[in-house]
Amino acid sequence: MVDFNTLLKGKIVAVGIGNPLREDDYIGCYIAENLKDTVVSFNVEVNPEVYIDDIVNEEPDTVIVFDAADFGGKPGEVRLIEEENIERFTLSSHTIPISFFIHLLKMKTSADIYIIGVQPESTGYREGLSDILRKTGDFILNKIRETLKK
Repeated sequence: MVDFNTLLKGKIVAVGIGNPLREDDYIGCYIAENLKDTVVSFNVEVNPEVYIDDIVNEEPDTVIVFDAADFGGKPGEVRLIEEENIERFTLSSHTIPISFFIHLLKMKTSADIYIIGVQPESTGYREGLSDILRKTGDFILNKIRETLKK
């Protein structure tokens, strides 16, 4: 599991990426939507480039990007995705490559940027998360909220 204690510093902006019509690909958006009461949060779905200026205008210290990532793990497994592995692991339902989105953010902000990937169970054409990914999303949400209360 990702150690949120070491990642969550200063002003935090959460970004959720995913397609609501592709089952578990929506996990990033699910997390972002449910973090709106805790941190500045953007559910960008499949168009992260549209939100770059909004994210930058928040002047974040930390940007955490949540996305479904196929890294060969067990469904619901969570990993910190290294920048050089973004395109290898993230799913391709986005309008621009995630690496380009991250590059643009780095050009426009001095924030630390992290990509949290969640191994999907299924990304077929169907709305709604699988049970395991909903549980994983809720676990991540609880971990973040607990960490920020400290």
